[in-house]
Amino acid sequence: MLLKIHIVITRDPALSYQVLQEETNTAEMLEINLKNDKMQKRLDGQVDAQSWPNQDNHLKVLPSVKSTDKETTSQTSDVDKDYIWILWKTLSIFSSIYFARKYRQRHSQVTSNVTKTSFPANAAEYMAVLDSTTLENFYFQCIQPGSIKRHREEEFLDGFVSDLLKSMKNVCSQVGGIAIGTADLEDLHNVVVPLNPPESYIFKCLFSNKVDDALPDMYICGQIELMKNAQIQHCCPCQVSDAADIVCLLHNGSDKIKIRKVTDFDEQFCKKGSNYLSKGKVNKWFHSTLRQAWSLIAFKYEFEVCINSSNIPGAVKVQFRSGEKISFTMSPVIRFDSHSYFFITTSLKNLDTSWSLSLSKYEDTFLRQIAKVLPQNSCHMQTLEIILFLHKKQTLLTGSSDLKDLHFKTALMHLLLTKAPYEWRPAFLANRLQDLLNLMMCSLKAKQLHHVLIGNPRAKTTIQLPVYLVKSNRVNLFNPLVVHRCIYQNAMMHVMELLKNAPILIKDYLVYGRLGSTREQ
Repeated sequence: MLLKIHIVITRDPALSYQVLQEETNTAEMLEINLKNDKMQKRLDGQVDAQSWPNQDNHLKVLPSVKSTDKETTSQTSDVDKDYIWILWKTLSIFSSIYFARKYRQRHSQVTSNVTKTSFPANAAEYMAVLDSTTLENFYFQCIQPGSIKRHREEEFLDGFVSDLLKSMKNVCSQVGGIAIGTADLEDLHNVVVPLNPPESYIFKCLFSNKVDDALPDMYICGQIELMKNAQIQHCCPCQVSDAADIVCLLHNGSDKIKIRKVTDFDEQFCKKGSNYLSKGKVNKWFHSTLRQAWSLIAFKYEFEVCINSSNIPGAVKVQFRSGEKISFTMSPVIRFDSHSYFFITTSLKNLDTSWSLSLSKYEDTFLRQIAKVLPQNSCHMQTLEIILFLHKKQTLLTGSSDLKDLHFKTALMHLLLTKAPYEWRPAFLANRLQDLLNLMMCSLKAKQLHHVLIGNPRAKTTIQLPVYLVKSNRVNLFNPLVVHRCIYQNAMMHVMELLKNAPILIKDYLVYGRLGSTREQ
């Protein structure tokens, strides 16, 4: 507006035109500069608008710099701890894997050494130096004298055991409860003492030979159920447990007292909460009765008696003043039939109601029956006694193993069924001993040795067996070797050492003759 007024008041046209032109150019330049300033301000405004929030945030953060530093430090320490824990965990895992691999390698090396290099291909590699004549001389000079001494011991035990059994029956009659039956005195070093229930009870034996991982150490087992005998229980009203006010003319007061004592029989001898006999309770009662019986007759004898209750049930040791000792066992059993019985084993303490079944009477009958078809003076019993002698000596040298006399006896019975009768002549003693050792080695390698009388049709041709044995499943006596690897390795090493030491041991006893026999006893 100022420019227009200025133009109006100018009088010279040329000068006015020039001034006007200059003013116009100046105005255009001013407008251009003004536009440029506006555009610059607009751009600056946009930039400021974008930068202002960050500036506000920055201003807000500034007052709490110290607290943030503390939080950052604590977070850093926590992260460091997490890293240390993860590192330690990783090292632990790798260490466990390392030691596990080392253990497996060492374990596999031991197993391969035992299984591949321990056993020779044939027992003849060690036993070939022993002929039948040498073995016969060894038997008659070293083993048979021991049998003579054993016979002298049995002459003493015959009277002592009978006296001890009579005293035990007196103790049982005074206390009541389980009664002592007629003992089997055929082997006076291993006396079998059958137990009978009270008059108002019966024992019901439940037989079973099912394969069960819970029973790896028991070949044939069963449970003994305690049942009240209904035929006897109510034969007289006075024998009822709550008949305290009844006067009976048939039974006197002492009989009533005895019957009342029987009423707690279940709690005394059965597992808590069941009707099955407890091995632990029966064993404890038997040892207590045995000690009481000895205390009643101890005044008649001039020797000491030690009754061991820790390892073997009914183990008794007689020690004379001269230092001589005689050991024997009195085993409490429950009869299953006339030739078999259930006995107590201490290997499975957690299975208190499972009793092992013994078929030793059937086995002895089998050996007597098969001897009738063998040649005169057959070598089968000499073979068994020699191998049991070597087994006993090896046990003294290297310690006990899971191999028992029953395993060698079973192996011999298998040989008796497979070999022809003429092969058991005395001249074949060395061959049969090698066959017995070879069978034991093969059975150990296969971890399988079946009981010869259970589920074996061939055994029926030699001995008459009950139906429950004929129709039962086969029983592997080496089942504990399958379950427990350490037992398997120990058994294999035991037989291997027996093979190595047998020739040296036999020759040593032959050289020293009866002196060696005396040292052995």
